[in-house]
Amino acid sequence: MLTIAYATGTTTEILPSKGIHAECIYCGEEVISKCGPINEDHFAHIPSAECDTRRFHDNKTLWHIRWQRTVDPLLPGVNIEVPIVIDGELKRADLISKSNYIIEFQHSHLPIDERINREKHYKNIIWVVHTDRRNSKTWKHPTFGVRTFFNGDDNVIRWGSFTISKERFIKTVINNPHYEDSIINTIELRQRIHANATIEYYNRKSDERNPTPYLIRSDYYAVLLYIIREFSAVEKYHAKLEADRLEAKRQAEEAAFIQAKQIREAEYSRRMRIKEATAALLKEQRQMRDPALLQALLKSEREITDTYFITERNEWVQSTEQELLSRNRVLYEARLKLEHERELEIAKQINTEITIKHTHQLTKETQERIRIDLIRANGKLEYAAEIARKKLTQLGIDYNDEATRAAYGVGTQ
Repeated sequence: MLTIAYATGTTTEILPSKGIHAECIYCGEEVISKCGPINEDHFAHIPSAECDTRRFHDNKTLWHIRWQRTVDPLLPGVNIEVPIVIDGELKRADLISKSNYIIEFQHSHLPIDERINREKHYKNIIWVVHTDRRNSKTWKHPTFGVRTFFNGDDNVIRWGSFTISKERFIKTVINNPHYEDSIINTIELRQRIHANATIEYYNRKSDERNPTPYLIRSDYYAVLLYIIREFSAVEKYHAKLEADRLEAKRQAEEAAFIQAKQIREAEYSRRMRIKEATAALLKEQRQMRDPALLQALLKSEREITDTYFITERNEWVQSTEQELLSRNRVLYEARLKLEHERELEIAKQINTEITIKHTHQLTKETQERIRIDLIRANGKLEYAAEIARKKLTQLGIDYNDEATRAAYGVGTQ
């Protein structure tokens, strides 16, 4: 079945929907969507179409299509239904995994000759065969070195006596860019160890190897269990080392890819700059060969020069005027400040004179009052003496000074 097609007139991939006409992604002819309750939604060619690739996709089963859709991302012609021509023979690979393994899904009967032919054609191939064909003569004797897995309509993958889930198979084999055959060998080894790790198994081995009663079965079992655990630890350690190595390899490849991409981009930019510079030089040379164009360029250059000088002169005049205005403003402000300071000085002088006069008048009155108080104090009036002391102290005069007392007309206390 054709489950993906291009929208008409474009290369945009679309899924089947009722009533849609599209174009085949292989031949470009018209296809019609088929949507119903019985078969899965798909596209089909019109009866008169002549598509050489119809035999590759129009007869696929639902099991086959679902397996092809497990790859991520799904890119028709890139990782599913990929045409491969070797020695003039064309074959289409069902799916190419991220580790470049070709995976073929086989539901119907396949002759042995065709199987061998495909294995020789693809080299690195992995078979996923429907369980119904497991007892077929084609698959009873697989080729050495070619992995063959069996899957039915369930979610279990089988080969030999080993099994894994379908989800793990898709993740490990199909969508794993670092897949190697050793991964399957490791899975087989772990399942074999797990299947044999029972008490009955170790006791039976103990009886076979040493029938004497000197070795206790539990001890033999404990020793073997210890060895298995140590082996598992070593295996995990080596698996971690391998994972670290693969991760380092991936990071190195990614860094090399990014560096190569940057180098390519830098080289492309350099070439584009050279190309632009060459085009500009050629254009300039063509212009220099045309007299009329040269005269026009000279005239335009003179006009540009005149305009430039006029603009520069106007800017100079404007800047000069602004500078003069700023200077005049500064001078005016300085003059106002000087006048204000002079007015403040004059007002201060006037206030000082008024204060001096007032103080002098108050001083005379105060001296008279002090003199009266001192006379009273001389008459042994204690409150008058205390008032006289306070007033003289406020005026900065020593009350006990004889000259002071004489000046105020009183004797020594």
